[in-house]
Amino acid sequence: MKKICLPVVLALAFLPLLSAQEALPPSAPPAGHGEKHDDSPLHKEMEALNRNMRKLSRQYSDAAQKESSLKLVSEMLANSEAAKTMIPSQVAKLPEADQAKALEIYHKDMDTLSTELTTLKELITAGDAVAIKAQLDKLNDVKKSGHKDLGVKKGGPGGDRPHGPGPEEVH
Repeated sequence: MKKICLPVVLALAFLPLLSAQEALPPSAPPAGHGEKHDDSPLHKEMEALNRNMRKLSRQYSDAAQKESSLKLVSEMLANSEAAKTMIPSQVAKLPEADQAKALEIYHKDMDTLSTELTTLKELITAGDAVAIKAQLDKLNDVKKSGHKDLGVKKGGPGGDRPHGPGPEEVH
């Protein structure tokens, strides 16, 4: 009797959710879909940088992945340097009088990112997993700060998650 009742109870519990989806007009996209996606060159550079950051945060503690990790950081540095030469859409949308100040803030943030990535590369070369973890966390803070400065909305995977295993988990 219990085996039969559980599926029935679950189905009844989720019935209101299914009914709400059916109530949407056919032309309305499901929640979270159909939003404008930025395919600008700057967005692509930042996405590549973020993708490599996620890869690095999964592998930095593996000494056998040291060369791969160094390559990822080199690519991230190239992404950040390329991105620095571009104008963020948030800046371009500002009144002309405010654009110079916003661009100055953006360049300062990108310089900070490059400096911190260079430090990360040095730490990977030294093989100090605890310091690498701390630097990855610092880079995440740099990302959050820079996005806050420009009003970039959080999105995509990895938004504010800590990177990699904690120091006590590193062997």
